[in-house]
Amino acid sequence: MVVAAGLLIGLALAVPRLRRLAASKLRPKVRDIWGNFRQVASSPRKLVLLVGGSFAQELVVAMALSVSLRAFDDHLRLPTLIVVIFLAGFIGGISPSPGGMGVVEAE
Repeated sequence: MVVAAGLLIGLALAVPRLRRLAASKLRPKVRDIWGNFRQVASSPRKLVLLVGGSFAQELVVAMALSVSLRAFDDHLRLPTLIVVIFLAGFIGGISPSPGGMGVVEAE
């Protein structure tokens, strides 16, 4: 899978026509992302709220999973649960599915 993605990216960069097409599609999105990033990074309060809220959400989900496991006489350490939940969300978010929808949204 990784090799196939690398080959596709290499092909897109090697062929001038594909490179121009990719640049024309990606450039507006990169500008939007950069503008949003600058806006959030310029306000320490927004940055703390964004990072803190994301971490708190992951922590609450991991704690709920830990409590659920303990209800069935099993347990895992909280850092392990946080890593597993983060990786599951990350992999689910980047996995492609037909129609341009992510795996998480398709559920």
